[in-house]
Amino acid sequence: MEAPITISVIGSGNVATHLVKAWAANGVIIRHIISKHKINADLLGEISFAQKTGDSLFDLDDLSDFYLIAVQDDHIEDIIDSFPFCLTGNQIVLHSSGTFNEIKLAKIAKNYGCLYPLQTFSKTKEVDLKNTPFFISSNEKESLESIEKLAGILSDTVIQKNHSDRQKLHVAAVFANNFTNHLFTISKDFCQKNHLEFELLWPLIEEGTKKARTKGPEYSQTGPAVRDDKKTIEHHEKLLENEPDWLSLYQIFTELIQKRHKRP
Repeated sequence: MEAPITISVIGSGNVATHLVKAWAANGVIIRHIISKHKINADLLGEISFAQKTGDSLFDLDDLSDFYLIAVQDDHIEDIIDSFPFCLTGNQIVLHSSGTFNEIKLAKIAKNYGCLYPLQTFSKTKEVDLKNTPFFISSNEKESLESIEKLAGILSDTVIQKNHSDRQKLHVAAVFANNFTNHLFTISKDFCQKNHLEFELLWPLIEEGTKKARTKGPEYSQTGPAVRDDKKTIEHHEKLLENEPDWLSLYQIFTELIQKRHKRP
């Protein structure tokens, strides 16, 4: 019988929580959960049956198959600089970032790579990992096969992507998810300022997303900008004249849509 995969995880945030819970539910042995927030490490360790939790990298040993660094991008190099030993065997060190260059992991491991899930995570909401794309890479072919196996426990869509392509996908994801969510926030704030129910917009938002997925977003654009409805645009701008930031965004998007869909 094949020995179970073992992993030590550095981090206890949204990404770490979802991946660790799913791995533990599928037979992966969680050896360590290390986090500067000890209480979070303990909570995640309890639900994933981790063998050990701690708030120091010195709580780690070198006996796990994988070491996943799942912390904010700005802190990954701090983890590397503070790592207590160099892994010179078959162990594999991974990060879960869309933008970090895994070659920097060579300072602490002979075998290293990336396991990046293209998804938005929060601890309070379950995520369908099986339908989440996971992008992987490695410095060695053998290690890549092991990483693919580890990711395949979680997802049906595991794709090899290099650092450059992952960075570009991350930019695309910021436009598709982070910026649109901020636009939802502006829309909600505008409704509340005008004593309107933002919830009335959800059917429109959901239908627009479905249409963009089925037809393609470039073929699904509607609204006054694409119609070049000047009177409506001017009226909207007047309604936003007391909110200069929102007005600026409205004008930028209007101009971009008109450029993209310019009529002959």
